[in-house]
Amino acid sequence: MKAYRKNAVGILLVILVSIVLLSLGCETWEKTKEGTGGAYHWTMGELSREYAVTFDDAWNASVQAVKSLELEIAGFTRDELGGEMHVARGDGREMTILLKSLGINLTQVVVHFGVFRDRTACERVHETILETLQSSGKI
Repeated sequence: MKAYRKNAVGILLVILVSIVLLSLGCETWEKTKEGTGGAYHWTMGELSREYAVTFDDAWNASVQAVKSLELEIAGFTRDELGGEMHVARGDGREMTILLKSLGINLTQVVVHFGVFRDRTACERVHETILETLQSSGKI
């Protein structure tokens, strides 16, 4: 009976730890920027936001944001429906910016940064993209 109880407690402990670890990766976080109508979504280590602009405008603002943050575009792929930028920092960490056209004037931008998914760095990129779009009159 004691062996059964130990096994049951061990299995329960493994299940609880697994649930906790899985839920850490599934965190969702939203932050609405006043006056922009958009929200950031932090899910699975990526910060996503939809911008009410064309894909080309979002792409150009993303390129400008990377440059203004003194980062370097290490490579990219792009077509009329979406694109992906690989960005390098001076410290060797890498960032990926994914853009996807959701409609004529709606583009999703997803930023993930580094192995441990640095939320602060991702938020900084989105803030800079938004500022670029606002200063150019696109939003």
